[in-house]
Amino acid sequence: MKLLRIAVLLSLVLCMAVPGVYAMWRYAEHSPFPVDSSLTTGLSEFVYKEFKGVYIKEVEVVNHVNATNLDTSFKKPTSHISTVDASWSGGYVTYKITFHNNSDITYWYIGADYATDYEQNALIGASGGISIRTADQLADASSTFNEQDWIPPQTERNVYVTYTYGANAQNTCLTKLDFIFDIKMDGVRDEFLEVLNDTMPGGSYDSLAEVFNRLYAETGKVAISTESHPEVFQGLFEDLTVNIDGEEKQASVVIRRENIDGDGSSGDNYTGGGPSGCEYTLYITVESLTPGTSPTVYAIAYSCGANGMGDAWYQVGELYEGTAPVNADGSINYSNWIATEKTYEIADGIEYKVGAPNGDQYDIMKTMEQLTSAVDQDIFNQIDNTNIFKKVYDIIRRHQDSTDPSVIGLQAAFEDASIFYRNLNNGQEFKVVRDKYTRAEIIYALQNIQRALDYYYETFPE
Repeated sequence: MKLLRIAVLLSLVLCMAVPGVYAMWRYAEHSPFPVDSSLTTGLSEFVYKEFKGVYIKEVEVVNHVNATNLDTSFKKPTSHISTVDASWSGGYVTYKITFHNNSDITYWYIGADYATDYEQNALIGASGGISIRTADQLADASSTFNEQDWIPPQTERNVYVTYTYGANAQNTCLTKLDFIFDIKMDGVRDEFLEVLNDTMPGGSYDSLAEVFNRLYAETGKVAISTESHPEVFQGLFEDLTVNIDGEEKQASVVIRRENIDGDGSSGDNYTGGGPSGCEYTLYITVESLTPGTSPTVYAIAYSCGANGMGDAWYQVGELYEGTAPVNADGSINYSNWIATEKTYEIADGIEYKVGAPNGDQYDIMKTMEQLTSAVDQDIFNQIDNTNIFKKVYDIIRRHQDSTDPSVIGLQAAFEDASIFYRNLNNGQEFKVVRDKYTRAEIIYALQNIQRALDYYYETFPE
């Protein structure tokens, strides 16, 4: 099973629509925000709201044999850094690592992830190399803390981690290890929303919006890129890479702030004039930006205020695959981005096409403006025909007194989607709201319901 490093602090995981492709962006914590010469006044640093999830609170050495020069530290959320010299075969060191889950969601332990950029980590699991044991109690001789374990909401848990050094690992050190935790019902998260939903005055969203307000006032432009405004991206991101089937590639990104769904009440407004009802759209490519070419460019949009969530920002639709021409200056021409012909699955039995040369009026849509504003009646019919809302409603009623995480998660996903359906005849029938929301707005809620259902069926097989 491919291990997604989704527990890295403020990592942005954009789940692509093709297998084996995902993007991992690491946000820099409290990074300086240099001032570009075109921005005449200083910008404050990005200040992120408190991280929600599992993180290491404390690390303590509790036992060691034939191991010297012990040095240990950690980096939030879950990276353990350990320097050890094993004087001869059989040397070991045991740490007590205290994990804290400050969220309201149960996180499950997935496993340890070895940072491959450290050479010594090749010894992990190798014959005569370094073995790792994660245990609930100090005396446990096997990995009793494993993939069947979890950390409940608002809970601390001690895990005893023992590194044992074999004959081939003498006088070496284990440098870095990540302990990975995941939400089984909703493993893929999009932490760019952490920036957009940072509501603290002068926080990350205010700083980002200020960049766009000043840029528009001075130049009339509504987009920035890794090439045109590197100082903004340096303030936001520590690393900007896309992992394609195990190979990490540097990404070029455009952030666009403009109305793309035709709804003036959603999104936000420029100060002092400019487009209103603006969404933020990211355009991402790992291909060479050679003028005159049209590389593969992925696009994803965010909006707020129009889907019943108040002022909270949310993802609009999918991460869409497409192409865009490269301008003469080597920038992505996002205005001419078009979707690749592709079929996207929202939930079991519910799918739709984009960019199709033949089909109904929704199948042939190709631009982000079309994809985010489509009121696709065919999708609404599919949702009604699968009875997915009634199915979830019946499950929740059967387990109405349950405290199982899978049931609680399913109920939360169902309630989050409540603005998109109508409950008729006291739960006998559910119908999609057809005259208010677009296809793109309902997608994310349905995907969360499907993930919650999958998790539920793991616990209660039918």
